[in-house]
Amino acid sequence: IKNCEAYLLRFGTLFGHSPRMRFDLVANIMTAMAVVERKIVVYGGNQWRPMVHITDVAEAIRLCIETDLGVGKCRIYNVVGQNYTVKEMAERISNQVIKEIDEVVEVVEKQGKDDFRNYNVSADRIKDELNFEFTYNIEDGVKEMIDLSPLTDYKNDKYYNVNILSKLKV
Repeated sequence: IKNCEAYLLRFGTLFGHSPRMRFDLVANIMTAMAVVERKIVVYGGNQWRPMVHITDVAEAIRLCIETDLGVGKCRIYNVVGQNYTVKEMAERISNQVIKEIDEVVEVVEKQGKDDFRNYNVSADRIKDELNFEFTYNIEDGVKEMIDLSPLTDYKNDKYYNVNILSKLKV
């Protein structure tokens, strides 16, 4: 397409509080489990996951809208704040929950439902070309969810896209 100016943004797995909370996202469900059940269950744990806070996603979109790429140009950017193994993420979430609510949170590793997908993604291009800086880490998201999210109700179907869509028969 000759006269098109386009950015393609590839987002990592989102985390953090939002007006329509999602507990089908790994860091959010781990946070809810840690607060409500005082336990995070991890299957496997060595799998890498690229993570990004919802506010950093919104900021990346804003930056692209406001940046003139030039007619006929297209750029693809990974929008990923940090890469964590699932086990490392569970431990960081556990430690932050302990810090926030002064309760012990156990990280339990189990076998049998291992998810062997691995994603370790670089965001160097968006950092280098657009001077984008990620500002939120997992600990920030945990604190935010404890302060703002309906964690005790995290098993409600309304927080899981697959459950909502299956009811709509989409």
